[in-house]
Amino acid sequence: MKSINTYAGATIMGDGRVALILDVLGLAQRANVVNEVRDRAIADKDEKQSLSTAASQRSAVLLFQHGQNGRIAVDLSLVSRLEEFPCDSVEIAADQEVVQYRGQIMPLVRVSEVLESSRQKNINHEQESLQVVVYMHNGRSVGLVVDRILDIVEESFVTQPQSRRQGVLASAVIQKRVTDILDVPGLIAAAANSHAHAATLA
Repeated sequence: MKSINTYAGATIMGDGRVALILDVLGLAQRANVVNEVRDRAIADKDEKQSLSTAASQRSAVLLFQHGQNGRIAVDLSLVSRLEEFPCDSVEIAADQEVVQYRGQIMPLVRVSEVLESSRQKNINHEQESLQVVVYMHNGRSVGLVVDRILDIVEESFVTQPQSRRQGVLASAVIQKRVTDILDVPGLIAAAANSHAHAATLA
């Protein structure tokens, strides 16, 4: 009886007759019931792990418009605050645009200008107010002037590295639109280099 997994053995009944004892687990295995349940449990576990992995890889980003049709995303963890300043609050210090912000003189970096697009320059200067993404850099606030803030999203996406433009880290499809990923430290460095070069020429 050991070789037959559907029976656990045999016993002698009270009336003297011999009776076989069913092995419920073995019977379920023979009918593939246990395998189906086990496979389903494994599949459910794998699906939960996949969902958990996907959720853990989701990134929160701030989306803003760049020009007429461009879109740029910045890691939300880099954003200190979102502000809006009237254009007449912009002042000049050391030949650089600044605003008074929370007891500090906050330099402004126009994202579109650093990314070298004259068309976006005109758009930004014609606005009555400036939409600014405040970024903390070396303990000080830096204002990134953007064309228009669009949305804050949390989404998983695959990036494709970009090496042609300083200030752009990569590109990705976010909300079914091709979006550039902003390299904020690179953008600020590019703005500083551009400002230094302009000062040298002057």
